[in-house]
Amino acid sequence: MTTYNKHHLTEKENKVLKAQEQALKEQAKIYGKLSKDIEKEMWKVGKASLNAIVSVALLLVTGATLGKLGLTLLKGAGDISAAYSDDDLSEQTMEAVHGLSIMSDLIEIIE
Repeated sequence: MTTYNKHHLTEKENKVLKAQEQALKEQAKIYGKLSKDIEKEMWKVGKASLNAIVSVALLLVTGATLGKLGLTLLKGAGDISAAYSDDDLSEQTMEAVHGLSIMSDLIEIIE
């Protein structure tokens, strides 16, 4: 930026120079305020993102726990159904027992 000796400028040039200086000061204030506002919004976005990540992690943990509980219940049902003899069960119940036995076998393979 070029520096000027204010004593060698005309009155009109001094007024223009002062107006430019004032405009630059106003711009600096505006940019400073915008910068602070942007920073605040970035913190809000960061906090919201962190909350979303924590929520997803909690959902995954809950889902895994419920899934494990479900697998345990299916395995237990398969074990109980395997204890009954074929003569004690109706045809529909036998199909259900067979399905549970298959699920129980799959669960053992998965574990």
